[in-house]
Amino acid sequence: MADLPMLLEQISIRMRKLRNSSLTDRELMILESLSNRGSMTISEITADSDVTESTVSNSVSTLWRKGFVSKSTDLNDQRNKIINLKGEGKQALEKEQRLRRRRFEIFLKALNPSEEESQIIEKLISRAIGALDKMQQQSQ
Repeated sequence: MADLPMLLEQISIRMRKLRNSSLTDRELMILESLSNRGSMTISEITADSDVTESTVSNSVSTLWRKGFVSKSTDLNDQRNKIINLKGEGKQALEKEQRLRRRRFEIFLKALNPSEEESQIIEKLISRAIGALDKMQQQSQ
């Protein structure tokens, strides 16, 4: 088990290298948050992430320049900007999600697991997702 963290890191590194996207992981996270929750302020997006408000603001500005989000002023508080996902952003997100799914399908096909191994992998990944969700809740 001592090598498992290193192996997981190696998988992560190699998966990132295979990624061919004009969007950063942070930009994708923002687009996913907006897609799931609708309009959000920078503060709300920051609360969903593990980075500073300044970093989120910079990423939102990049997404705005790409035409993926719109910004409007909060009528209740002029200091706040409301960020909305535009159609172009939704399309970019869906394209990246399709590519990501396809990469994982190819990866799993290359692994060629038996039915029993597939069930074990599925159980372990489900447990890992639960553990990561729990870790995220505890860090907030």
